Amino acid sequence: MFFRSDNCAEAAPEIMEAVVRANESALPSYGGDALSVTLAAEFARLFDRDIAFALVATGTGANALALCVVTPPDGAVLCHENAHIRVSEQGAVEFFTGGAHLIGVPGAHGKIDPHALEKILNAPTSRAPSCLSLTQLTETGEAYSLEEMKVLAAIARGHGLRIHVDGARIANALAGSEILLSQLCTEVHVDVLSFGATKNGALSTDAVILFDDALRNELAVRQKRSGHVFSKQRFLAAQWNAYLEGDFWLRLARRANDAAQTLACALAEIDLLTLKHAVDGNILFVKFPTGALSALNKQDIPFYVWEPDVIRMVTAFNTPDEEIAGALEELKRLCA
Repeated sequence: MFFRSDNCAEAAPEIMEAVVRANESALPSYGGDALSVTLAAEFARLFDRDIAFALVATGTGANALALCVVTPPDGAVLCHENAHIRVSEQGAVEFFTGGAHLIGVPGAHGKIDPHALEKILNAPTSRAPSCLSLTQLTETGEAYSLEEMKVLAAIARGHGLRIHVDGARIANALAGSEILLSQLCTEVHVDVLSFGATKNGALSTDAVILFDDALRNELAVRQKRSGHVFSKQRFLAAQWNAYLEGDFWLRLARRANDAAQTLACALAEIDLLTLKHAVDGNILFVKFPTGALSALNKQDIPFYVWEPDVIRMVTAFNTPDEEIAGALEELKRLCA
């Protein structure tokens, strides 16, 4: 279970303790509590500007809510052809927007190809694209560089599109770089960010971060309409305050990334296995020899089978060394 997904990992003890403290007394509801007020100041500090935000329970909720604020029902969202919003969220974006389409754009390693993006934007279409969605980390576990994101955003903005970033694992993308989150959002001209926490040690919360103040009321209305307003928001705010304090979120992500690098280095010693993509965060795609997994029952494989001969392994902030050693032994067994 340690490597199927970072969703399987425990919540960080520091975040659990913050939730318990938030339960010590009665507090105002619907975001009127002191913890939510503190969080607003924390977000302003983190992004180096005043922003509007909505706390939600899931990453799918964050993506769908974020995109419905910047995409009309007759519009379209451009995203990588394998983006989570397109292949794994069961039409949530279409549902929340009231009918907008998702148009997939090809590109290697989960990254949108700029030339393919230009081609689609210059082609006639029945749905005018309204937004470009970039996933960071990508679905293959690789990270866009800041320059790659700026190039894609510039192309999109040249055609009048808004920019959304699916940052379910953005902490892992930034933990190994010198790029600040505020710098990324400013230089890429991000309109709305899905800011992930649940995969990186939180209990049950992600956030929508909106940078266009003119859409602040629209976000509030759609948050309410979609059932994402929490009467006891203090329990979500408590998680976020603990998550952000002293850049704890980046420390958690570095631990997960370090575990992934340890695993990747060890995998290099197993001759029959190769890594299909670069390991820029906490996700590894391990390729087996053709047919090596086909004779095995998937129930016997304690990892996520991504493709017939490829498994996905995901590390977390608390992946222990002994689990890495055990996983390596299991991988050797599967190769035998």
